[in-house]
Amino acid sequence: MRTLFAMPGESDVVGRRQERLVMQTVDIPISAAKKVALDFGYDQVIIIGRKCGEGGREHCTTYGVNKEHCSVAARAGDFLKYKVMGWAAAKS
Repeated sequence: MRTLFAMPGESDVVGRRQERLVMQTVDIPISAAKKVALDFGYDQVIIIGRKCGEGGREHCTTYGVNKEHCSVAARAGDFLKYKVMGWAAAKS
């Protein structure tokens, strides 16, 4: 479903209404984090996505260019999820 909207005081460069896609959230694939790392030259990438409001959810994806960087990115992602954002620990 597509929704057109114009927020008060917001417009794009030429003053047209902005278009926003309203969609169901999905997990962010590791390939997206890898693309960010490669496109911008990073060794580690941590992406946290949040969908606010009714039906909202949060998701974290991490990527590292090698095994060591993967491990560090994963630990940093866990720290952000559990210590900073207060997510409930996953049940084993």
